[in-house]
Amino acid sequence: MLYELEENLRHKKAPPEEVETERKAKAYPILKYLETYMLDVHKQYTAG
Repeated sequence: MLYELEENLRHKKAPPEEVETERKAKAYPILKYLETYMLDVHKQYTAG
């Protein structure tokens, strides 16, 4: 999904403002989910 977003923005030659807006709206939530997922997995496989 992230690669597709970036590819679409490059393809339509989006201005920097649009790139930033789209990243905040679409990429940021995905990255936050991945961060949470990785932290949960890390907790499962580390001693503690």
